[in-house]
Amino acid sequence: MSRLAELGAGQTVTPLTPAAAAQLVNCPQCWKVPGGPCWPWGSHLARYQRANRRGLLADDALAAVVAGLEVIAGHEIVRGAL
Repeated sequence: MSRLAELGAGQTVTPLTPAAAAQLVNCPQCWKVPGGPCWPWGSHLARYQRANRRGLLADDALAAVVAGLEVIAGHEIVRGAL
């Protein structure tokens, strides 16, 4: 067993919400740095897409985010946390 596996043995990992995953990357639309939403009411879809490309947000989670939008474009704001 590797040292990394030994350190994680018996621990559970709580999956990130889509909004939390998006906040781990900077926004390519407004250049908001990681750590918080682009706006108080949400973040740009482009940020969710970047998190997906970096492997922080699963394809099915991104699909759930996009399903709630009327327009699918990077500048659109995903309101609230999913």
